[in-house]
Amino acid sequence: MEEKKLYNAVQKFITLADGREIMIETGKLAKQADGSVVVKQGDTMLLATVVAAKDAKPDTDFPSLLWRLWRILRICRSIGNRDQGSRRTP
Repeated sequence: MEEKKLYNAVQKFITLADGREIMIETGKLAKQADGSVVVKQGDTMLLATVVAAKDAKPDTDFPSLLWRLWRILRICRSIGNRDQGSRRTP
């Protein structure tokens, strides 16, 4: 009996300068999205997905989207710093 693969997952392992290892995987989760990636480091896992329209709309306000993403990243960074006792790692 031939084994049928349900997905084409691609994994890449990256070792950071301080010895920690990050695993990046794509092609396994969020099949309905146009693109997805899972990033794992230790007990932490992040799933990032992207969904895009086939055609661009002329009235789309792209800079405001970038501003929102920037604000979200700042909030996440401040939460991470608070959880680590305001200790920054390189």
